[in-house]
Order: sequence, then C-alpha cells, then structure tokens
Amino acid sequence: MQNDRRLILVTGVPRSGTTAIGQMLSLAPGAGALHEPFNFHSGLKSVGCYFEIPGSQAFPVKQLDQTVEQIKNLNLVFKPGLFPLDKGLRRAVKYIVGARPLNSYRRLRLHGDLRTIIWKDPLACFAAERVTQHHQVEVLVTLRNPYAVAGSFKRMEWAFDLPDLVARLKQIDFDFTDELAWLEKSLHASVTNGTVLWSVVYSILARWAQSNPRIRLVNLDDVVGDPVATYARLYKLLALDWSDRVAEKIAAYYRNESSRSAPKEKKAHDRSRNVAEVNTYWRGYLTEPEKDFVREVAETQWSELRKICVQ
Repeated sequence: MQNDRRLILVTGVPRSGTTAIGQMLSLAPGAGALHEPFNFHSGLKSVGCYFEIPGSQAFPVKQLDQTVEQIKNLNLVFKPGLFPLDKGLRRAVKYIVGARPLNSYRRLRLHGDLRTIIWKDPLACFAAERVTQHHQVEVLVTLRNPYAVAGSFKRMEWAFDLPDLVARLKQIDFDFTDELAWLEKSLHASVTNGTVLWSVVYSILARWAQSNPRIRLVNLDDVVGDPVATYARLYKLLALDWSDRVAEKIAAYYRNESSRSAPKEKKAHDRSRNVAEVNTYWRGYLTEPEKDFVREVAETQWSELRKICVQ
C-alpha cells in the first residue's frame, strides 16, 4: 500500500555530522528520524555491505527502489545490530532490544502524525542521485572539513574496505583506482582511509549536486557557527515547518556549556563535549605529517566544495 510520506535523505561521508543534523531536522512537526538503514552491521537484512551502490552487480537499482518504498511504508526488517566488538552484557542487551536503526524504526511506527521521514544515513550516499530522480527524495549532504573527518576516523580507529568500494564504483563508471595509492602512505591507516573516502564520496556527490537541484550541500562550519540561522534556511529549503519551539531546541543543543573540546576515544556521539570545537579539535590530534597528507589529498577539493554549499 502506497502513502504520501515525504523522505529527506541526510547523507555525506561518515563522521560528517549527519546524526546531529538529522536529529535537528526531525524536530519539525510531523517529522521523525530513521537511523542508518544501510548500515551493514545494524541496518536492514537486505544490506550486503557498507556503501551499497545502486546499479552495481550486487545491488541493482530495482533493489534500491524497493527499499525506498519499504521505508516510506515503514515495512522494514532489521538485523540484530551486533558489531564484532560487542561483547558480554552489551552484546546480550543489544540482541534483546536491538540497535539504534531498529529502535528509530520502532519510534517511527508509533509516531501519531508522521508525514516526513528524515532518513539519516551516510552509508546511503551513493543512492543520492537515484532517489532524487525516481522517488522525489530531497537530499541534504553534510560537508565537514577533511581534517576533522580524518581526525575523527583516527579517534574511532575506523577503516572501510576502499579497494572493494572502488571496484564496485567502477561498475557504474566511476574510476578511483589511482586514489588507492594514497592508502600506502606510512601514516595512521585510519587517517589515510578517512581522507581518501572523503575525497571519493564528495567527488561524486558534488558532481551530482551541480546538475541536480534536489541535492544540496551544507557546510558543517555554518551549522556550528550559527545553528539557528542555518537551520532556519534548511527548514525553508526542505519545506519543513519552522517555529520558535524548534529554534529553542536547536539553540539548546548547540549551546556551548562544556569546557571539554576533545570527544572521548572511540565514542561516536559524545554529547558532553563542547560542540563549538567539533571542527577544530583535529589541530591538536593529527600529527603534522597527517595534516600534510590531508592537505595534499583534499585541500583544493575542500575549497571548491564550500562554494556550492547552501548560503
């Protein structure tokens, strides 16, 4: 059964602020947030890897189309949400109650007036063009500076399988084979991985955005620097209802009361840190060679991307 719910996809490279922005957009009346259904470990059972690519051999566009309709109709089946590092009590609790994607889905099904689903999902970044063109989904791309993303990857000790990703992107005529050479640098593997992934993801999203008015980039520096004014613009662009109540909640979320600038190690979402420092703590966290690497790979691209962000 079809319905007229709207979908807004909030995406970008992982660690680019999609969670906070998705939460703030879901404050709109009639809106609710769906957390990362494309997460390989904790998302939908049908997701076979990180960064599914519509049109690749393993993920035909028909499968994406079906998934989008299932999201709109809230007819989804999730994995238990267990990550390899989940052990003991944490693993047992998560197996019983489910992970964040499943619980966000449960809240949506209980929503009494759900008209807009905020689909927060950096792992669905390569679905952006298809969902705008064939499903009238609005896409908001969060753009965080590459130094901050590299620092966050290092803090979390994250690394994705970029050779596999590049091979699958080649199946839809995006060739980033040369970029894999950057991974061989003698630096922290998470720094090189996060930086190269940043460059690949935004190369594609920027190309799509320049010819597709439904795909918009927002600079995280603007969000953190003047959150209420920036969100007011985003609400207007995305046809979400703005109110004083929404403005007050956004202001409270970004109020800088904590003196601790650096987030906790390996903690993805640390709400007790000073939010104003989210894009600057990398300066004392990355080594000078690591900063030089990010500068060489991504500085020019970062400068160009800022020019096409929402103003």
